[in-house]
Amino acid sequence: MLFGDKVSKDDLAPDAYGSVDELVAALGLIRADHNLPIEVKENVLRIQRELFIVGAELATTKENRKKLKPNETLVEEKMVLKLEKDIDFLEERNGIPEFFVVPGENELSAKFDWARVVSRRAERKCVRWHKHLEINDSEVIVYLNRAGMASRPRSMTACKMRSASALGSKKRTSQPFSKKRAAQPEPMTPPPIMAAVRINVAPLLADAASEVVKADPALLNRAQHAPVLVS
Repeated sequence: MLFGDKVSKDDLAPDAYGSVDELVAALGLIRADHNLPIEVKENVLRIQRELFIVGAELATTKENRKKLKPNETLVEEKMVLKLEKDIDFLEERNGIPEFFVVPGENELSAKFDWARVVSRRAERKCVRWHKHLEINDSEVIVYLNRAGMASRPRSMTACKMRSASALGSKKRTSQPFSKKRAAQPEPMTPPPIMAAVRINVAPLLADAASEVVKADPALLNRAQHAPVLVS
């Protein structure tokens, strides 16, 4: 704990700031993506650093809260407002989904979705911390709530970014498949009766060939030594 206080590892405070530390690590996986635009990397790094402030506040007992310093060990309202501006910008850019989005469209968007659920879990643990200590002057829960909300539109941005990148990187070496299919229609499947006829004729041809070989065995020998013509 901050300021030298000690509590059990299963106390509400270590449980809460431990979940926040998981969120920092989850965001680190995102920031390590080599294809992530530099402005997104900087944005994610800013949130990671702010989460250290969240963790510091959670690691402080109620009696020592007066020692906390804004923007160093105490979450400020301006940090929340900055996240809300991020959310407004991303939602205006991508829109708000009207349905449940299944995670896993691509690796980067899945990482953002994972960070979102880690943030939600940390938020729930902080609610218990808040109730237990009866703290009424903290912005921690609101900040984590907005951090989770910001991850959803970022995930959608990652989906669009990767899709556009994939389309742009593919060079067409032949005509589109749709045109190929139009120019070379697939052969029609024969009716069942014709198929049955073909199946029944095959053994008849084999029997006829066998009878010819029996009548003149020399035919088989000539066939085996005949030259192969390649067209």
